[in-house]
Amino acid sequence: MRPLRPVPEQALTTELVLMARASLEARYLHRLHAVLLVAGGCSCYEVGCWFHDSPRSVERWVHAYQAKGLAGLRDRLQCGPSCRVPSHVQQELVALLRQSPAACGYSQQRWSGKLLARHLTGCHGLQLGERQCQRLMRRLH
Repeated sequence: MRPLRPVPEQALTTELVLMARASLEARYLHRLHAVLLVAGGCSCYEVGCWFHDSPRSVERWVHAYQAKGLAGLRDRLQCGPSCRVPSHVQQELVALLRQSPAACGYSQQRWSGKLLARHLTGCHGLQLGERQCQRLMRRLH
């Protein structure tokens, strides 16, 4: 077996942090892992340093687990104004976001908030901001 080559620490750290925050499920597993380490005797400060999270965040996750069990580690639904996108359009968007934008005639390789806003304006007459479309994509994807 060949020995492993060292990976530059900054590149590895950046990639792993991005992967740990890539999806709702990844964030849930990240929190679960942090709570397991605290339950095993590590301090919130140590776990926060290892995972590049604030010790206060780790502490909140531990308290959320103690109060609500595993459900406390899941992302909470955000309260705010209701979405202006009709439910039938949201159902179409779920299928749309699984496809490449090229399938709809766009040159981009991936959906972005700006592209989705342009698509919703052209196809459905909805005027949504780029940031709102980003949140919509994260929720529906």
